[in-house]
Amino acid sequence: CRKDLSIENQLYVAGSLKSTTQPYEMGVYGKVDRIIKNNLAYIGNILALREWYRVVRSRFIRDQFDQSVLDGGMMNLNLILKERIKCLDDLSYKMEYSSQWLKDNDRVIEEQLRFGASWSDIKNKLTQEVPDQNADTLERFAAGFTVDESYIETIQALDPSLRNEGCSWLQSIVDSIEQLWS
Repeated sequence: CRKDLSIENQLYVAGSLKSTTQPYEMGVYGKVDRIIKNNLAYIGNILALREWYRVVRSRFIRDQFDQSVLDGGMMNLNLILKERIKCLDDLSYKMEYSSQWLKDNDRVIEEQLRFGASWSDIKNKLTQEVPDQNADTLERFAAGFTVDESYIETIQALDPSLRNEGCSWLQSIVDSIEQLWS
């Protein structure tokens, strides 16, 4: 499937392709905007989940087993983040070569060269602490629940307005990462 689908429960069925042979140059990309945007959205969600673990999940540590679960989750999220940044790093190094092979497509060439040139700054921002874009919302959310019950019971019992506060906080993290490429 080479198409993004945002509607649930849908299957994309492409038309039949006509068999053909055409020249192919390895390492030459077309439009990279979609690749970059999707990867930054993914990274934003990884960072939001990591913040959830740091701010919310960490409040429910009762024993060494809970701590191990939290530590393992954080470790895995950091590994996933590192791997995804490396993939974009690799892509950025290929942009100058790729753009040299493109003909008659100034917009795609400009997009590739812009990504190659701006990746270093984007990467630096991704490896810094998550910006506290929505500190007021986070504070209201964190103060709005108690840790009397188990983690799952507490989260399931959240008041809908408090749940919306939490969603806004997490979405602000994702949005701040997606805005790095616009």
